Amino acid sequence: KQLIFLIQLSRFKISEDGKEKLIDQARNLLQMMVLHQGAQVRLSDIAQVLSKSRDYINEEHKKQYAYTFRDYRNQLLLDFIASIIVGNEKLATTAEECGFSSITELNKFIKNQTGVTPLTFKQQQENAGNNPSSKNDLQEPPS
Repeated sequence: KQLIFLIQLSRFKISEDGKEKLIDQARNLLQMMVLHQGAQVRLSDIAQVLSKSRDYINEEHKKQYAYTFRDYRNQLLLDFIASIIVGNEKLATTAEECGFSSITELNKFIKNQTGVTPLTFKQQQENAGNNPSSKNDLQEPPS
């Protein structure tokens, strides 16, 4: 898994085509990193790869999308959790697979993002999975 991530990261190209392109690059890099590192992804790591400050990327993202880069990261992470939680019997397994240091950290994240307990969140995902019209693609956070 780590080797695949490093290969994908090595193929990631940075171009200098203006702010809009930079934010798209930051979003693409974040998507890739969330899938491989989960909760361990730090916005400062993405800023460092792009040779920009975390605050600059956050500001430009908010200008373009009306929500912060951190909000986008949290939504990507929540979508990643949603794709994994249904297949795991134990929350501890989901926490580990999603890069959380503990089940408590996963619980807090889900509760803060959704307002529901992890068990309720899991049930919602199971119900959504039974609905053929629902899909589990990465969604944009609400404005």
